Amino acid sequence: MIQLLIDAATLGSLYCLLAIGLSLVYGVIGIPHFAHAGVIATVALLAVYMQTRLELPFVLVAIVVLIAGGLLAVAVERLAYAPIMSRNKGPAAGPAVALGVLLVLGSANLMIWGGQRQIVSTPYSSASMSVAGNNVSGVRIAMIVWAVTTIVALQVFLKRTRTGRSIVAVSQDGDAARLMGVQVRLTYMSAFFISGLLAGVAALAYGGLAPAYPYMADTVILNAFVVVIIGGMGSIYGAIVGALLVALAQVLGTEFISSDYTPIYAFVVLLIVLSVKPSGLFGRQVRTA
Repeated sequence: MIQLLIDAATLGSLYCLLAIGLSLVYGVIGIPHFAHAGVIATVALLAVYMQTRLELPFVLVAIVVLIAGGLLAVAVERLAYAPIMSRNKGPAAGPAVALGVLLVLGSANLMIWGGQRQIVSTPYSSASMSVAGNNVSGVRIAMIVWAVTTIVALQVFLKRTRTGRSIVAVSQDGDAARLMGVQVRLTYMSAFFISGLLAGVAALAYGGLAPAYPYMADTVILNAFVVVIIGGMGSIYGAIVGALLVALAQVLGTEFISSDYTPIYAFVVLLIVLSVKPSGLFGRQVRTA
């Protein structure tokens, strides 16, 4: 049972890293940021390139990956999302553009890096420790540490900094935030930069567990969106709770029922939650500027 809980904590940590970035962006602009998966894959492949071709140390690679993720996410917002938001193209435009950006990033990564799969090397890749008699790899432990540290840092940022409070204000009511003097467009960029940093963290954590390739995050991002819906669109707390619920359901279902149905377990949890609370566990009405 301890091993199952460790597996659930690892998987839940991955879903947390993916889902909180999605929730942050959706809370601010009201668009499902499918391209988040493309940003993760891009910076993960960049990490592999810097390690294998440039032979840079992990710390430097991590810094570059985080900054690159933030800048790429801002570029996506400015070049893809900003035009449709300023012209009010309708509710279908946002998801369509997001999927289009995801496809563009995937194709670009395939052209630039090729389709070879390779693990991101980390200082803890070969490490392990015993937990209640169970041998746990350093990568799994790091995944949990990455997630907890990121969640705490994000909460401090949102509550204690001016930019963070602006993001929260815009996510709650964009029109009211604008009337109070909040620079809404700058807040959009700030939210995307933070989501890009989160994508960089996810790339380093997930890339050390599974091989990096152009479409590495496309599968898990679907589960991450299920997590976001379960928790409530735009709710970071909901994303955390939803991630743990989905991970626990998948691990227990795989162990006691069958691994053949692993993709279904997340949707079973989704149906149960939405039948009780259609807006998600921590759902609220999101207003965008």
